[in-house]
Amino acid sequence: MLSVCSGRPRATIGKPRKGRCGSVAFGGVAGSTSSLVRQPQKQTQSLLAVPRRCRECGLSLRAFEGALHRCSDALEWPFGGEATASRDGSGCASSFSSGCRVVRLGALAVKEGKTSPASETFEALWDCIHEDLSHGFHRPDAGSVAAGSSAVLLALRGRQVAGLIWLERIAKAALVTADGVAEEGVAVPPKAAEVPASLGVVLIWVRRTERRKGLASAMLDAARGCLASIGAPPVPVEQVAFSQTTDMGSLFARRYIGQTHQGALLQYTPVCT
Repeated sequence: MLSVCSGRPRATIGKPRKGRCGSVAFGGVAGSTSSLVRQPQKQTQSLLAVPRRCRECGLSLRAFEGALHRCSDALEWPFGGEATASRDGSGCASSFSSGCRVVRLGALAVKEGKTSPASETFEALWDCIHEDLSHGFHRPDAGSVAAGSSAVLLALRGRQVAGLIWLERIAKAALVTADGVAEEGVAVPPKAAEVPASLGVVLIWVRRTERRKGLASAMLDAARGCLASIGAPPVPVEQVAFSQTTDMGSLFARRYIGQTHQGALLQYTPVCT
């Protein structure tokens, strides 16, 4: 006759049993009940992909283009250039109140085609400027830059390009008066007369984040001294002409020359067109 032993311990593997102080034991391993409570997950904020406009180049970007857009890479110039003379005529590099320095580029830097790292970087910079201003000018000619008949200057803040100015030597320009006043509903065209001129401004571009800081005037001041004859003073303001400008460009030109021509403006047609 078989009898059941009531004193035989039962298996407890996988069965929790309560212990002292609110602890729970699993197969002989004790742990706190607080560790069994599921902790709430940390909330994270999702970023929505929305269209925007680049604050550097002004390019309108679609929803997912912003993540891949890197125009700041094209606005970096690590190659340096020829230091222009400062305002006081010394040989030091131009350094203005904005904290930028102005350098003059050589012919190899502006040469068309990816013939060097500098020319490749300048090509990307020129494309960025073209997108921002929507102008129809071809890139500066390396031959005219080498001959000294034109010049390209960069305003640099460290290695970042803050502005660009492109100039050329000229002999004459048209003295254009202020816009005519409409008479009986018909606009009177502005009058023009050819006068001697020495310096023609083809293009001025300032980075969007650097505008309204006097940088365009600072670059033009440096250009007037840069293209002056050796030992001669800077090109006079009354001999500075501008290409066909936009409304903002015309406003800057008139503010720069002031009342030099009694409200008139010297304009000319660049050779590159």
